[in-house]
Amino acid sequence: MNISRKLLAILVLAAVLRIFALAIIRDAHVPWVYEFEEIAINLAESGEYAYSFYGLSETQPSSFLPPVYPLLLAALLKLSAGELTLLAPLQILLSCLSVYVLFLLVQALSGGKVPALLASLMMAVYPPLIVNSVLPSTVTLETLFVLVGLLITLLAAQRSPVFGLVAGINLAAAGLTRSPWLLLIPIAFIWSLWVARNGTARRYLLPVLILLGAAITLAPWIYFNQQTHGAWLLGSTNGGMNFWIGNNPQATGEFIFPTQIDRPLVMQTVDWSELERDQFFYQQGFDYLREHPIESANLAIRKLTYFIFFRPSIGSSYQATEIQVGLASKLFIAAWLAILPFGIFGILKTWTQDRGHFLLLSAFVSQGVVAMLFFAGTRFRTPLDPLVILWAALGLPSILHNIHVRLFPSIDHA
Repeated sequence: MNISRKLLAILVLAAVLRIFALAIIRDAHVPWVYEFEEIAINLAESGEYAYSFYGLSETQPSSFLPPVYPLLLAALLKLSAGELTLLAPLQILLSCLSVYVLFLLVQALSGGKVPALLASLMMAVYPPLIVNSVLPSTVTLETLFVLVGLLITLLAAQRSPVFGLVAGINLAAAGLTRSPWLLLIPIAFIWSLWVARNGTARRYLLPVLILLGAAITLAPWIYFNQQTHGAWLLGSTNGGMNFWIGNNPQATGEFIFPTQIDRPLVMQTVDWSELERDQFFYQQGFDYLREHPIESANLAIRKLTYFIFFRPSIGSSYQATEIQVGLASKLFIAAWLAILPFGIFGILKTWTQDRGHFLLLSAFVSQGVVAMLFFAGTRFRTPLDPLVILWAALGLPSILHNIHVRLFPSIDHA
């Protein structure tokens, strides 16, 4: 692996900032046990992938969340005597690896070394990615799998379709970390068909290998779901609940704890099977959409606005901890607003220069659509923020060049 001194310095800076954040945040935690933590504890203690539906029902075999993060936490609990002391160091390492992957992704888009280094530097100091790397959160894993999956898809199209197998594995791993990323699999499949050379059987090799890699990765989870619920499921069984949370008369566009929306309705389903509950709440959400089309449309626009910018209650989950939530929220917002205009300029300037940008843009748009259908959360967009950083890094040199030309017109800028 050939890493320049400048890139190595950026990676060291990324690690130092994340270690510094860990020293400040320490073991801060929301006042409740996350769903993935409960499943991980059950796995570590009894070997059973089980959950209790927000603590309202008996603990039972579950597909409420996809398996990658709970399995990781369970392994760490086993390695460190029931504690998660290894989680933050591991996530810091993976977060720094994502910085390196972004460097490679910019170069794969023919961005050159300078924009690649600039993108890596911006990602290294980007507050949301720093903070999420030291908290119990799926964001770091999602970011790595998404970036690697997109990078390998591009490289497979540019060099050898054989890489498509690895691309499919990473895209499916992202979907097994948070289900909406499963959309990247058909996106990569369609994009790889589009960019392949016409008239040759070889054009079908890359999309087929992407699907094969994804199928191999998804197969154990699909088998578990079939054995547990008697149904073939790609994703998890929390989709219906999340859909209803985002589409009901009390919906705000953000997450609301289910029993705060309609406790009697939720309690009615406590003893149901996960599949029955999932289907029931999907139906409740669809009923709301059908009966309130105008309100639903306005709500969808609000969700998209929250996705593109920030939801009003950003950071509220951590208000009971020692974290300076107000300061952290301001840093998150300031950092995003700082890169967003340059990112928009960058994608408008470069999107026709390399068809790889269509792949990245499709990934971003797909998650915006998910937010409109379900509900918006800052952490759901955060794994995509490196793509905006990438476009900002590609656009910034042009902006700086134009400013220099205007300020110093007499200088030869050739």
